[in-house]
Amino acid sequence: MIDLTSSLKERIFVKYDYACQKCGFRDESCEDIVVHVVAKEFRDRTCTEDLLTVLCKICDRFAPQEEKYFNTYISEKIDSNVLETFRKAGRGTSKRTKKGMEKAKAEGKYIGRAPYGYILVDGRLVVDEKKMKIVQAIFADARRGLGLREIGRTYGISAPGVKKILENKVYSA
Repeated sequence: MIDLTSSLKERIFVKYDYACQKCGFRDESCEDIVVHVVAKEFRDRTCTEDLLTVLCKICDRFAPQEEKYFNTYISEKIDSNVLETFRKAGRGTSKRTKKGMEKAKAEGKYIGRAPYGYILVDGRLVVDEKKMKIVQAIFADARRGLGLREIGRTYGISAPGVKKILENKVYSA
């Protein structure tokens, strides 16, 4: 892989006016654009600036690796406004998801599916007494040395399901 120094990247960004050469998207913050190595065969050795171009992250993701296909790809222009919806959605979704998960965690809510032996009530884990007795018995049988399959057959749970219960940190908290 070619190690592009920050000064080389900056020269390339300036050379192409911080704009994707496929769709024309401009980004002077350089958050959504990358320096792309045009020719695959030069990826493992020194290359010159003429083998580098600027693409937005979306166009870069779909850019062909071979130079002969890349030239055709880059010549088939696309309006950056067409891709703007994907840019916005990609940015916003992960930030909203992360923010929501952090908020739920701060409020003491459990994120995800309730482990066996629990139910979710208003985002909090509540013990399901009937199933928790099975969980306790599974741990007791494991301490006695019974195998996963044998334990699973006893309680009608698959061997991987038993393993998941035994390895889940929720039960040791």
